[in-house]
Amino acid sequence: MNIKRIGLIAIFELQRLFATKRGWIAIAAFVLVWYAILRYAIAEAVSIVSDPNFKNMIQSFSGAVGMHRIAQWPEMELALYLVWSIFLFPLFVIFSSADQTVEDRTRGTLRFLTLRTSRAEIVVGRFVGQVFNTLLLIAISALGAWILMVVRDPSLWLIGLTRATLIVLELTLITAPFIALMSVANHFANSSKMSMIYAILTYLTLATLVAFALEYSPYAEYLFYLFPGFQGSETIAQNINLTRFATPVLHSFVLIAISCELLRRRAL
Repeated sequence: MNIKRIGLIAIFELQRLFATKRGWIAIAAFVLVWYAILRYAIAEAVSIVSDPNFKNMIQSFSGAVGMHRIAQWPEMELALYLVWSIFLFPLFVIFSSADQTVEDRTRGTLRFLTLRTSRAEIVVGRFVGQVFNTLLLIAISALGAWILMVVRDPSLWLIGLTRATLIVLELTLITAPFIALMSVANHFANSSKMSMIYAILTYLTLATLVAFALEYSPYAEYLFYLFPGFQGSETIAQNINLTRFATPVLHSFVLIAISCELLRRRAL
């Protein structure tokens, strides 16, 4: 693979989001949605949990569901933002990264792209570009949560900035396998909408089957480690282990390798 060509393909993905009218409309919608979440969900929740009695009750409940560590953060806005983001961003990237190769393939332009670059470089370049797009969008939303925290307590600005930076990096790591999953789904659909439907239905079906298998064998729980995003629970619990950091990297690598092989075998 040629790193320069991969970089050019990744830059093109950035330009599609940040240098086109359609991309700016998507960014504006993204900002408005997160403004509503920060303003009317997170900010209101912080004002409620500031009550000492209610805070003790929340910490007791959070300990039962594995959230006792982030419930003790002084940066409560960032803690709530983390919980919201772990559930919302995987769904968001399924929609935002649904078109990596499928539209180019159906239009026939993918055949012309392969005249100057390899198929694997196209897959990896599109994946890297989508990861950077997601990183920037996560950073925008995390900045909003950090500003909300600074307005409430300016003394937390530095430690909050460090915490927000780590959250951005880990959320990007969590969402990367979902971007790779959409790269694979593109090979089985004829449109970006169908690739989203295939990915969601496949994910939910397999998760349901594993949950059903748990009724017969407790060891079936380990099958959940095969699912992208499963380590999100480890992130909420703030457990420092191999699952939390290595699993999304492994998922991304395997899924992108599968996507490269599928495109290599496919007739354009």
